[in-house]
Parts: sequence; structure tokens; C-alpha cells
Amino acid sequence: MLLSDRPSEPTYNIHFDSPPFYKTRAELTLSWNDQSGKPTIITEAERSLIDSRHLALDAGAGLLWLEFNDYHPYPILISTAVVPLPVPRTAIVAVGSTQPWQDWEWSLVLKASFMIWAKH
Repeated sequence: MLLSDRPSEPTYNIHFDSPPFYKTRAELTLSWNDQSGKPTIITEAERSLIDSRHLALDAGAGLLWLEFNDYHPYPILISTAVVPLPVPRTAIVAVGSTQPWQDWEWSLVLKASFMIWAKH
């Protein structure tokens, strides 16, 4: 679910993380809603602030690439919180972001996540 200063809507995401490098990851998210023909793309780098069995919290910056403006990138500040569930490979995830040079437009994505593949 995407919550923002615009009307809320359900979204569908595919998310990729790089392996960690000094507690920092590069990430790519492709996101669709019911009206999307092409995905919104989020590229980012996030640094781990808390990494425990019960909570992971990261913060970073990236670029938001929107279909409706021909994928012109907008800088964003982003933070991710992950709470693992007792079911293997699942978690509740909250991703907050803001666009500091676009009147601080903000969004919060709340999702249930299922990990398909991981290489340790």
C-alpha cells in the first residue's frame, strides 16, 4: 500500500538488493499500480543503522524515476524498516521517502515481503 500526500493506492513491487559492502547496499525497486503501463523505478544506496534479529533499519538516498514524466530522475531521501515474521523468508517492510527538492513530497510504502532468493 502506498500512502502519500496524494490519494493512497495499492502497489506491486519487485525489489533487488546488492550484497552488503561496509554495511551499505545498492538497491533497485520496480513498482506498479493499477494504472501503470510501465514501472516507477527507484534506485538507491542505503546504509544499515540497526541490524538485529528483530529489526533492520536503513537510511540513504537515491533517485525516483517516474513513468509519467518520461523517467526524469528526482533525488530522494529514503529509510527502510524491516521486521521479520515468524514465517521463514517473510517480513513486514515500511519504506519512507521524501523529495527534498520537490516541496518535500513524501510517501510511505507498507508491505508484506517474501524473499524468493538470497545468496549469503
